[in-house]
Amino acid sequence: IIEECMLCANVAAANFLDSHDLPVLFRVHEGPKEQKLENLRLYLGELGLGLGGGLKPQPNDYQVLMSQIADRPDAHLVQIMMLRSLSQAMYQP
Repeated sequence: IIEECMLCANVAAANFLDSHDLPVLFRVHEGPKEQKLENLRLYLGELGLGLGGGLKPQPNDYQVLMSQIADRPDAHLVQIMMLRSLSQAMYQP
């Protein structure tokens, strides 16, 4: 629940700054590259898991998967593979 509150605070702050035309940098993640996404899906398939969203999974698709693995003993390894599939974040105005 703490993470959810942090996300809500970040969204509220971004909306406030944007609505007041204040210059800020946003951390932006591009979608995963096709090959990395394919590798992740192959790995997940071997574990009986899957990632929704087709060719362009959204943050919610990753969140659903995170919820599914929360109680698994290999959850940490799955999280690492998920992170490796993502593109590096950039900061943009």
